[in-house]
Amino acid sequence: MTRTADRRGAVEPTPQAPAERPSRQGSPPWASAIILVTYVAIVAVIVFWPTPVDRSFELPLLRVASFLRETGLVWLAYDHVEFVGNIILFVPIGVLLTLVLPRAVHWIVPLAALSASAMVEVVQLLALPDRFGGPVDVIANTAGATLGWLVALVARASAKRRLSRLSSYGVR
Repeated sequence: MTRTADRRGAVEPTPQAPAERPSRQGSPPWASAIILVTYVAIVAVIVFWPTPVDRSFELPLLRVASFLRETGLVWLAYDHVEFVGNIILFVPIGVLLTLVLPRAVHWIVPLAALSASAMVEVVQLLALPDRFGGPVDVIANTAGATLGWLVALVARASAKRRLSRLSSYGVR
């Protein structure tokens, strides 16, 4: 509390707003960075493994795809499953990059995903004879990271609106 004097010189306590506490939205940035580095290392092992990592899953996936085609999903093939798998694999990278990077450069996430994915596919094409790099994988990987980027942006904006609404009611 601060003290103010009135016209008679009497000093009265004046209520003071509580000190603003720093906002803790989500986990600290270093935690997101550690998770990002760990996840990127795992993805690097997967994409630079000398042979396709899904080779041991190929037969069961083909059986599932065949069963689904027989039940009416004629469009489902192994290539579709692989495409969706690549998208899913890269969604966390888009989310985590968005959480780690400063807001001013969030726009770079889809471009970084495109560049990194193209590099991965070129390395697979030129240096890993048992791997198959190609433009479809670049599209799927970039789509996954971009989807993660959009999810993170929407989640962050939603959280900001909610915090703003709560603070307007005096809730901190």
